Amino acid sequence: MLGKLYKKVKGFLEAMYFPYDVVKDSRGVVAFRVEDGGGNVGLYSVEELLGMYGIDKDFSNGSLYVVFYDMGASSTYAALVYFSAYNAKKFGNIFC
Repeated sequence: MLGKLYKKVKGFLEAMYFPYDVVKDSRGVVAFRVEDGGGNVGLYSVEELLGMYGIDKDFSNGSLYVVFYDMGASSTYAALVYFSAYNAKKFGNIFC
């Protein structure tokens, strides 16, 4: 799905009967429409979903570069994503 045309991906997803609301974004590729319980609507690209769910579950402090790629017969698409984790300050705590 990464970098593929909207029509091709929509046909693929419809053939598999997934319960996604698939729309075309401004680049002409697939985006997934998500509604929360409050009626708010958000659009997520394939790259954004990979970035959110494509990491391991090690949440220790540190940084990590991850390459997601789709290697087809005639072309290759790649996305480089940078993940960073750090300890946050707890505001409101007063230490004497």
